[in-house]
Amino acid sequence: MNSEDKRKETITINLKETLDLKNKESLANKYFQEGKFDEAYEIYKEISNSDSKNANSINQIARILLQKSKYKEALEYFKKTLSLKPNNPIICFNISNLLLQLNQINSAEKYLDKGLMLNPNHHFGLFIKGKIHFKKKEFEFAINELSNSFEQNEHNYQTLKWIAKSYHSLEKRKEAKLFFEKYISKEEKDDEVLNTLGVFEFEEKNYERALDFFEKSIQSSSTNKQAIQNKSLSLIRLKKFEESLKNLMKLLVLNQDEALTKALFIECVINISLETFIKFSNDESFKHIFLKIFNNEEFDDRKLQPYAIIILQELGFYKNAKEFINDFDKSSYIYNLFIALLKKDFVKDLATEKNIREIKKYLLEKRISKESNLILKGKSELLFLFTKQSFMSEYISDDILKNSISKKCILLEKEIIKSISSKNFSQEDLFLLASYVPIEKISYKIKDYIIKNNEGTNFLNEFVTLNIFNAYEEEEISKEIKKIDTIKDKVSKKVKNQYENNPYPRWGLLENINTLNFDEFLKNEISYKISDKFIKKPDLLIAGCGTGRHPILAGKQYFTKNIDAIDISLSSLSYAKRKAIENKIDINFFECDILNVSQLEKEFDVIESIGVIHHMEDPKRGLKKLVNVLKRNGFIKIGLYSSIARKDINLLRHKIRNENKNLSPENIKNFRNNLIEEENEIIYSLRNFSDFFSLSEFRDLLFHVQEHQYTIDDLILLMEENSLKFLGFSIRQSIQEEFISKYGYDLRNLDKWKNFEIKYPSTFIEMYNFWCQKI
Repeated sequence: MNSEDKRKETITINLKETLDLKNKESLANKYFQEGKFDEAYEIYKEISNSDSKNANSINQIARILLQKSKYKEALEYFKKTLSLKPNNPIICFNISNLLLQLNQINSAEKYLDKGLMLNPNHHFGLFIKGKIHFKKKEFEFAINELSNSFEQNEHNYQTLKWIAKSYHSLEKRKEAKLFFEKYISKEEKDDEVLNTLGVFEFEEKNYERALDFFEKSIQSSSTNKQAIQNKSLSLIRLKKFEESLKNLMKLLVLNQDEALTKALFIECVINISLETFIKFSNDESFKHIFLKIFNNEEFDDRKLQPYAIIILQELGFYKNAKEFINDFDKSSYIYNLFIALLKKDFVKDLATEKNIREIKKYLLEKRISKESNLILKGKSELLFLFTKQSFMSEYISDDILKNSISKKCILLEKEIIKSISSKNFSQEDLFLLASYVPIEKISYKIKDYIIKNNEGTNFLNEFVTLNIFNAYEEEEISKEIKKIDTIKDKVSKKVKNQYENNPYPRWGLLENINTLNFDEFLKNEISYKISDKFIKKPDLLIAGCGTGRHPILAGKQYFTKNIDAIDISLSSLSYAKRKAIENKIDINFFECDILNVSQLEKEFDVIESIGVIHHMEDPKRGLKKLVNVLKRNGFIKIGLYSSIARKDINLLRHKIRNENKNLSPENIKNFRNNLIEEENEIIYSLRNFSDFFSLSEFRDLLFHVQEHQYTIDDLILLMEENSLKFLGFSIRQSIQEEFISKYGYDLRNLDKWKNFEIKYPSTFIEMYNFWCQKI
């Protein structure tokens, strides 16, 4: 073959290869247009391997990688494309846009500038420039550039979305909403924007319209958890709690269990009817979700505790204590729900109290009779929690007073002392004994042993801390608490003595709450808007802080500059300070009578005194002392007993006075046991009080040395005498809604509240808790 023939053959081969390449590229382009990215990718890859300078194939590979969210790989291919076509502004813009997605703003700007030098007014370049301004929080500039981009290319609807987001960031809701609506009319399935529009409607209280947007958002993306949460929130506002709960289950089954979802779940549970809850509780998924949330110590046990008890009742748990022990299974749902119930603060329910008593009695009898030496084996957790329940309730429900139980406890104590000598100590034996007998009444030999040997298990360590070390710590803390003058008032001395003997109340966990500025907090609590002039982080005084739950909650509820807390009981203050340290809340505690509060030598922006001044000899004098240290325009929250709501309690208090009941713990327990056995409406209503379930609270409820009660007319007079303006009652949402249904939104009209209380006497069963402002 001569040279000319060879030349012709080469041309033919090259031509064929060129045609094959074009065919392949055409096929790949076709696949790309059809969205068959995997097929297109393979062909483009083959082309680029055979022709490393094929800019189109390399660029298309970059675009496919971008579709697959493989940003770093896509970036490398875009850069290869740019090296082959250095004067192509679109490639510069693509690189800039990708760098922006990777949050590399400075690098994105460099490539954008290069592209704009090549084509200063290209709509895509202006679009990216607007996004960069947005990322840099230069929202006005962003709107300007994005608007210019949209003028040039009205088909890039994403521009409308970014304009809307810019207006939203500037808090120009009207403009933001307008552009979001324009965008969604073109891009109907953008779940993020649909959710945002739903939020706008929700904030404007258009809950039905909000719900429609959230449902469309979920249809566009069934995994949009924000939209699912928001849908539930809208349903809650529409009082469609059952539907909301079903919606939340979708998230919770998928373990999307962050705080908001759990909080919404709790709100739905406490608002559905008993019948509906029982229906849900028969569903296995619901039961396990309930257990998971209830078992989480972040949440307020008081809200879900009654529902845990309902599930246990439905499962037959309360029917036979003996069966629970004989079929003991730590993996069972009943066991784990019961344990979760006991882990919270002490259970305030008579059926559970009775059940615990029966289980303990059965275990004690078996252990002492030695029918089964292994009866307590493997039950450390259960028995420790029984002990904790007894400690927290101050042993109010235990039948140690019965001679047969007392004798068995003495025998068990001897067994424990013997086991210490033989080096065969059983913590289960100790826990069972301590669930009947307070640690201070247990043999010093046992106490000495466990103090020296409590490192073995977490339960024993926690037991020693709870029953022994905390008391030591409080004793040391008491030496540090500053005393403000001596208590001279006779009634104050009596009240002090009561709370020194029974610090009020023992408590463990705190509910999880959001911290707000005080103005936001007050708006949430009583729907009152404070003038902008009022300080957002106030100096706060808690007057009568007891064992500290109140000031610690206040410290968590709203930002404060400083918290001072006073009480007349040193033992209560010591408990309070220990719990404040435990909860990492900085509070200044003082042993101080309210009558001596001026000796703190400061004024306060906010004062709270709940359930305190009605125990003073002269409550008017006490309130006057507090108002004197409240700054002008400052806020005070007061809690006082309602004589109407406490009618049944007054009958019992009258009975106690007539019988001259001795205030020994044994007499108080016996009186309570007798009440439980009685069957009448007064006793039934009393058993619904949470104060019924611990010794100090029960004593406070019925045996307090001093108590004044009030009517709404009395409140009006108190406020007039102290130049206080009524702002609103802090009251349960359900009661407030009932009031609104009867009287409208006139929530600061005390005459209407007076009529409401007459119609519904238990309205203020807890107390009149109300906010005032000093004028």
